[in-house]
Amino acid sequence: MGPPTTATSNSNDNRTARDILEGFGAEIQKKAHADAVQRGSGLKGVLSNATYPKDKNPTNTTPSDPCGLDHQYHTNVTGGFGRNYPCANRSNIRFSDKYGGQCTDSKIKGNDDNTGGACAPLRRLFLCDHHLSHMEEHKINDIHNLLLEVSLAAKYEGTSLVDNHKEYTKTHGDFDSNICTVLARSFADIGDIIRGKDLFIGYNQKDRNEKAKLQENLTKIFNEIYNGLNKTIQSQYNGDAPTYYKLREDWWNANRKEIWKAMTCVAPENAYIIKRRFDGGDIENLILTHPKCGHDTDPPVVDYIPQRLRWMSEWSEYFCNVLNKEIDEMNNQCKDCEMSRRCNDDSEGGKCKKCKEQCQIFKELVSKWKNEFDKQSMKYKELYIKASTNITKQNSSSPERGYRRNHRRRGYDDDTNVQLFLKK
Repeated sequence: MGPPTTATSNSNDNRTARDILEGFGAEIQKKAHADAVQRGSGLKGVLSNATYPKDKNPTNTTPSDPCGLDHQYHTNVTGGFGRNYPCANRSNIRFSDKYGGQCTDSKIKGNDDNTGGACAPLRRLFLCDHHLSHMEEHKINDIHNLLLEVSLAAKYEGTSLVDNHKEYTKTHGDFDSNICTVLARSFADIGDIIRGKDLFIGYNQKDRNEKAKLQENLTKIFNEIYNGLNKTIQSQYNGDAPTYYKLREDWWNANRKEIWKAMTCVAPENAYIIKRRFDGGDIENLILTHPKCGHDTDPPVVDYIPQRLRWMSEWSEYFCNVLNKEIDEMNNQCKDCEMSRRCNDDSEGGKCKKCKEQCQIFKELVSKWKNEFDKQSMKYKELYIKASTNITKQNSSSPERGYRRNHRRRGYDDDTNVQLFLKK
């Protein structure tokens, strides 16, 4: 029996930190959607309208349901050597208590020894977007064909995460990250890639080259999309070239529901996503739960929370999970030793040996993670102070409006976005 479909609350006291972040994200998404609608329609793609130039069957061969996409048939990325496979050259390890994320300054935009920075989670390092770096603007040249390629990435990324999550939790029962939360995080990262705001530069030179090529391709593709719009809609994006951040933002807004559907194709039926709806009425929060991670519903709003804050939240959750596991193990190994109160000699027949070994493991763990904590803490403190002292006032007197404007114009300027977000 599944959980109830709705629950209500007229108090904010029981909100978690994630609830608060998503509440602010919902406000920003709502305004971004209103802005996109005001600029006019014309950006919502339709999968079945995708075409394959120079193919023997160039039209009417793409399923309308993203769950039916197959990288062998439904892509304009060609040339062999696995270029069309979204998960090519990607590690199959998506969750681990041995391998961590990536905090190295040269691999994350905005990281610096003096001011700290972000840590990309392990899940992000091997996101299934390989084929996107091989897109060519003469083939992926309209809203439909771009939707096809991004949906393909989302479908394969979702499958990779669901399969790995299922296997990992078999041996790590204490791993409490809900699969719907995991899928939402990769969905948001894909959104940042498309909108030109992704902080992850790449884990090695080959990967960095691939990611740089992807952004170069997207710029060319959105130039083609812009050229295909009617003059009235084009006028809404005057001055948006060459990066087209505003157009990219609006395209994502128009197509995110279809991409979320692709991301959740293989989500388990008994995996429930929990959403809060802020209706502004007497009942401040309406809590909704949806099976299959809300496959047929509007996506969660996590893609409107700055990536740096999302990653920090994910890192904290993962760290606490690993830390609690080691604390439990240390307590288990040391309980008899503590009772004897003689850890420093061998008169207890070696019963303290395992305790000492576990203590050493714990010390090494804390030392390793402390560096990552300090790096993120330093950056967060800097941004929080700037937000608190109104250093972002020049962006706008409205935090939401300033966030959205910077969100589009500056693309990957995540620091300013975080300041505006925190100012709320």
